[in-house]
Amino acid sequence: MAKPTRYIVALALTLVGAGAALAITGALTGGLRSVYFGDDGFYLGSEANIGTGRQYESFESFSDIDIDVTAYQIAFREGDGYSVEITRASELPGPDISLEGDRLVISGAGHERSGEPRWVSLMRGTIFENGIVGLINGRWSGEGRRDMVISYPKGAALGNVGIVIGAADIGIYGLKAESLDISCSFGNLYVSGSDFSRLRASLDAGNCELDGVRADTAGFSLNAGSLSSRGLDSGGLEADIDVGGIDIEGTLRGDTRVSAGTGDVRLESGLPESEYDIDLDVSIGVATIDGDRTPEGGFRSGGGAENSLSVSAALGSVYIKFGGR
Repeated sequence: MAKPTRYIVALALTLVGAGAALAITGALTGGLRSVYFGDDGFYLGSEANIGTGRQYESFESFSDIDIDVTAYQIAFREGDGYSVEITRASELPGPDISLEGDRLVISGAGHERSGEPRWVSLMRGTIFENGIVGLINGRWSGEGRRDMVISYPKGAALGNVGIVIGAADIGIYGLKAESLDISCSFGNLYVSGSDFSRLRASLDAGNCELDGVRADTAGFSLNAGSLSSRGLDSGGLEADIDVGGIDIEGTLRGDTRVSAGTGDVRLESGLPESEYDIDLDVSIGVATIDGDRTPEGGFRSGGGAENSLSVSAALGSVYIKFGGR
């Protein structure tokens, strides 16, 4: 085949391929936004044909909560009583909701091992928008979501709350509990006006934001994402971030240990510097305390103080500010 002919054929194939890609993209963005899949294969469907299903369960009371589901938007908030409300596509099976003694258990529906068809919106749906894209733009999707709302009376004190989920944005408002343990693969965590004896959160990819939270002990582990807090009252804090920044403001008592692989660390405590033993280890970056630059590499001060502050940063700078001045 002559060289000009080969170019013409290549150009034609390129145009055909581009046209097919645009056609598929147009179908997805123009109405065929969802793909259903299960053991029997998969098929595309239009959002216009997806109905809305609702589950609602009310209880006299519950103390502990155990949630193990694949992908939901989860909100904990104060209400008139103890209840669970779930909104989802009607074609999907809902999770199992049960009360085992004083423990609320929500599980199943959507787990890959169940074999049930489950729904994923390619453009604005549960996993891609709320799990991955949501990490970038920090917003909740307005359509195609699966929502779960856990309500409890104002002032109610719960026991142990555990959440294991694949993809989710989790919002917790005004919760008082003995412990909160969260494990999430993709998604963001927001906790506001809450009180815990123990707070633990592990996120593979997502941001964690705290506002007005008190915890006797708190621990955070993020592979990729940022940790930020305002008004944190902590009796002991551990935070490990592989890729992402740390920005914490509050009253940091007890032992505070912060480690960042790639990203800056900003800490502001309401207590004065004299109440801390300080240990800083900065590989590549600068470290300042109340605006004054510390010696390069590492810095230690104090000895025998009631509180301790240990910060390590491999690739990033550390900025620390104390109160009492």
